[in-house]
Amino acid sequence: MEKATNILMCPGNLLQYPKDYRNINVWMKEKHTIDYALVQMELEGVCKYIEFCNAHISCINHQADLPDMFFVRNAGLVLPSHGDSEKKQVILASFKHRERQDEQKFYRQWFEQNGFEVIVLPMGVTFEGGGEAIFCGNQLFFGHGFRAPKDTLTHLQYALDEARMEADIIPLKLVDERFYHLDTAFMPISGDGVDTKDALVYYPGAFDKESLTVISALPINKIEVTEADACAFGCNLLAIGNNIIMAKGTRKLSHELKARGFIVYEADMAEIKKGGGSVYCMTLNI
Repeated sequence: MEKATNILMCPGNLLQYPKDYRNINVWMKEKHTIDYALVQMELEGVCKYIEFCNAHISCINHQADLPDMFFVRNAGLVLPSHGDSEKKQVILASFKHRERQDEQKFYRQWFEQNGFEVIVLPMGVTFEGGGEAIFCGNQLFFGHGFRAPKDTLTHLQYALDEARMEADIIPLKLVDERFYHLDTAFMPISGDGVDTKDALVYYPGAFDKESLTVISALPINKIEVTEADACAFGCNLLAIGNNIIMAKGTRKLSHELKARGFIVYEADMAEIKKGGGSVYCMTLNI
């Protein structure tokens, strides 16, 4: 029997940025104009698509003065099951900006209360969870350059060793500040091997030349995303089986995914994107 997909989300009832909240990414220039009613409508639309794909949604409470908790993908890196262990494990995030640092204790509390073994990185190490590190089979792609430095890779390796998990960590350097986390410009999708094949969606302009050389050598079908579609947060999609939930507004990417056999649901994300994230950012596979 296929394992059920479980998704963690945050209600979004406090996605309002106070006046003293710094622009911690370039998409937040309109931060004071976020319409809460529209955020709720967009959130409900994504939730309906997730449930329609037979996934289960759990929630973590949104905390006052921590608006970016809404982007729960950054809570930590949930490790896939490995070996004979069914133990749930997560490498807890530790944030660069003070505006997000208090989120860590609430994420840790939720993980511990829900049966996760929480692996904590050493003090001073920056790592922003599933937004910066993405598994694809036995490879872990790690994006660095704007939030976590490349040195974080060493600590991630220690954490994987602690979890007794074998994975090759592949660093990719981000060079365009619009794509400050890996998940805004790079997303592997697992096909079922029958109707759909594995694919990698990525925006080349987000990476340096060395990283592009690494990406080009990967033995996976690739979909190069245009700048316009990348800026529409097209790469920041959520795959559930052969279903893709993504932001409405891409010009080519959604058609390309449909042509490859995926079922694509396009959600209005115009208001949520003002915070600098989209569907993948606001969900965490647990």
